[in-house]
Parts: sequence; C-alpha cells; structure tokens
Amino acid sequence: MKITKVSPLTGQEVTREINISCSELQIWKMDVLPLSMIAPQLTDSEREFLVSGLTTEDWDEIAMSQARSDDDWFNSRNEFPEQEPPSPYITS
Repeated sequence: MKITKVSPLTGQEVTREINISCSELQIWKMDVLPLSMIAPQLTDSEREFLVSGLTTEDWDEIAMSQARSDDDWFNSRNEFPEQEPPSPYITS
C-alpha cells in the first residue's frame, strides 16, 4: 500500500510502498494495539515512517548532523591555548 507522509525534518511529502493492509492500518489508527503487534511483517524503517514520517534518509541526516555537532564541540574544547598557571605571588 502506498503511504504518503510529510517528513518532519524536510517538510516534504514522501510516498513509500509499505507492506500493510487497509485493515491493519485501520486497527492501528484506532490506537488499540502497538503497530508491531498489528503488522509484525513491517521493517523497523517502515514502522518508523508510519509513526513519525521520518525516512531512513532523514535518520542518516540526523545522525550526520549530530556527529558534526559532537565534532564541533570537541574541536572547540581544543581551541583554547595553553596558559601559564597564575603566579602564587601577589604583585602590585
């Protein structure tokens, strides 16, 4: 079944072919059982797409963005020059 969702990351409409029946989709929308119980044949990425609208490509971008953020933080910690410790003597 073709499912169209709006990616919360890009704001673009994305259509995916998802291995789910109309009846399984209706049961899930009633919020009676978890999607993993209603349609156990779905892959993790198919379930994630149905639940959040995020695609595998979105998750790759999120991971890359997080890695860049972590690298920026680490690199900024190493930008401070070595400084001499303060002198224990007070001078006027």
